[in-house]
Formats: sequence, C-alpha cells, structure tokens
Amino acid sequence: IIRPLTLLIAVSVFLSGSFIPLRMKELAEPLWGLSENVILGLPVSAEMLFTGMAAVLAGSLIDSRGWRSAFLLGTVFYAAGLYFSYQAQGALTFIGARSIAGAGYGFTIMALRGFVNSRTSEKEKAEGFSSYISGLYAGFIIGVAVGAMLADRIGFARVFLVSLAFCLLAGVLIM
Repeated sequence: IIRPLTLLIAVSVFLSGSFIPLRMKELAEPLWGLSENVILGLPVSAEMLFTGMAAVLAGSLIDSRGWRSAFLLGTVFYAAGLYFSYQAQGALTFIGARSIAGAGYGFTIMALRGFVNSRTSEKEKAEGFSSYISGLYAGFIIGVAVGAMLADRIGFARVFLVSLAFCLLAGVLIM
C-alpha cells in the first residue's frame, strides 16, 4: 500500500512544481520593497519552510497518536492549501496558501515514513522504504511532467484542482 499511496501524494504535490513561480508572476504585486525575482520565489520558499516545520511537529503527533492521524491531518491541511491556491487572487494569499499546502505535505510525508517504520521486521521496513522511495520518485516525475502539460491546457489555477483530486483520493485510500 505504501507505493501507490506515496505515488498519489507525490503526484499531487509535484503537479504544480513546474509553474509555481509562473503563477506567482500572474499574481505579483510589490511586496516590502523586494525585487521581482525574490517575490516570485516566495511561495516555494514558504512552502518548503512550512514543510520542514510540519515534518518536525509530525514526529510528535506520530509518537502520540500514530501515523494515520498525522496522515489525515496532513491531507486536510494539504487539501485546504490546494483549494486556497486555486482561489488565490493576490500574492500574499497565494504565499499563505502554499504555506498551508507545505504544512500538509510535511505531515503526510512524515506519516508515510511513520507507517513504514511501524512495521515489525527489518525485512518489512527495508521493503517498505524501498517502495516509499520508488513511489516518491515516480510521483515526482509524473507530477512535474503531467502538471506542466495540464497547465498549458487548462491553466495554472485549475491544476491545483486536479492536484486536490489526487490528494483526496489518497485520503480516501487511507480510510
């Protein structure tokens, strides 16, 4: 189950990986006297910052409530971040939406690692981490390529809705 689950989450995350700065360029406005290049990178920077912070917090949640709770919480955060990314009308709202999405991604990715780590035998853990990594890489490759093609056909904002569908599918799979 870990490979398809990781694949779904990774595809969802990386569908927008090829165009976040381009979407920001559509929404860009002067912010705090920063250069345009810095402003275009803020959504990705905020997303990665919140991914890292959530990953740290997810460890505590996994220890106290288990990996499933962390995964479901992450799915809710990530889905909300995707929806808000779709709805964003300005630079600050887009940065905020990507921050929420990053937090959700941090929780889900650590929860998946927690799931693999909860296996009892070393052989199961080794197989699980191999499946986890293969799902992550496959999702990265598929997500970036398909996301770029979709963005060209349906627009940047609508790709977030496709990403949301993959995220919700992963949540349903866990339930």
